[in-house]
Amino acid sequence: MEFTTIEKMAIIFFLGEIMEADSIIDPREVEFMDSMYERLDVQESDLDVLEMMDLEYSIRVITGMERDKIIFSKDAFEKMALADGYYHPLEKKMIDSLVSLGG
Repeated sequence: MEFTTIEKMAIIFFLGEIMEADSIIDPREVEFMDSMYERLDVQESDLDVLEMMDLEYSIRVITGMERDKIIFSKDAFEKMALADGYYHPLEKKMIDSLVSLGG
């Protein structure tokens, strides 16, 4: 599955928001984020797009993706939320709100 640069950065941004939701960045979350950079084949030049990203825009991009990409993304979001061994209520709320928007 191939993602556009905008889609990649929207996913990475949202993963970062989940990672920071409980105000604790666990090393296992960082490790998972690194693996997602690899899986999405994020290039250094893609990071310029990340600087333009905000939560609202990332949600619009994610909910507008093709179904298989949304499924991939939701799976990644769930894995990020569970990476530290605890599914924090704020992480759940973020993911659930994305689902309620059609993602």
